[in-house]
Amino acid sequence: MFDCIVIGGGPAGLASALTLGRALKKTLVIDNNNARNKVTQHSHAFLTQDGVRPEELRAKAEHDVDQYDDVTRINDTVLNILKEEHYFIVETANQQYKAKKIMVCTGLRET
Repeated sequence: MFDCIVIGGGPAGLASALTLGRALKKTLVIDNNNARNKVTQHSHAFLTQDGVRPEELRAKAEHDVDQYDDVTRINDTVLNILKEEHYFIVETANQQYKAKKIMVCTGLRET
């Protein structure tokens, strides 16, 4: 069982996972690699990274997160979240995971 499952591996999800990893919380990051900003050429408003390409920002963030043994990142798609009495069950396209807490860091999509 994980302390927390972070859904979304973009800037918000990876920043959350980094903080949880530093706090020694067993964390799972689930991301399907379908970034909202995949057509964006430059990211802005990130301290020390203004104007950086989104792929570079993400690669650096993943590298930082991967330094923490308590954080695991997987490429998968979340299909459903069930709330049990004392934990959550996260169903993905490939497996089920249990966690005490859930963080949804998926951003938003324009229509």
